[in-house]
Amino acid sequence: MSNDSEKNPDYWVNMGFSLTLEGKDEQAKKYYKKALELDPDNIAALINLGKGARQPGELEESKKHLFRAIEIDPNIVEAWINLGIVYGLEKNLEEEVSCYSKALELDPSRAETWHNRGRILKEKKMYNFYCYILVSKVVYIKKLEISKFD
Repeated sequence: MSNDSEKNPDYWVNMGFSLTLEGKDEQAKKYYKKALELDPDNIAALINLGKGARQPGELEESKKHLFRAIEIDPNIVEAWINLGIVYGLEKNLEEEVSCYSKALELDPSRAETWHNRGRILKEKKMYNFYCYILVSKVVYIKKLEISKFD
C-alpha cells in the first residue's frame, strides 16, 4: 500500500466496504472511522457506519452518523432509508414513515421503500393512506412502463 492510498479516504471506505461484504462488520467499522479521520464529511463512511451500528445499544451511534450525512447532503436517499430502518428498530413508527417518505420524495423508483412504508401504515391501521400509497405506486410503475415506449 502506498502512502498516497493511505491519505485517500475513499481507499479506506472501499477497504471497509470489502469487509462489510464479507460479513466482517466490526473490522469494517475501523476502516470507515479511518476515512472519517481523513475527511469528517465523507458521506459514504458516515452511511456505512450508520448501517453497521444496528445492534441494541448502537442505535444512537447509527443515528448520529446518518444525521451527519443528511446534514451534509439532505438529498442522499440511502441515508434516509437507513435512518428509517434504525427508527424501525427503535419501534418509532412515525419517524420511520417520515424517513421513508422523504426517501421516496427523492427517489420514487425504490420498490422496497414503498413496501416498507406501506407495511408500517398497515401496522398502524392507516388503511386509507395505505391504499393510497399502493395506488400511487401502481400509477408510478404504469407511468414508467408507458414512458418506455415514448
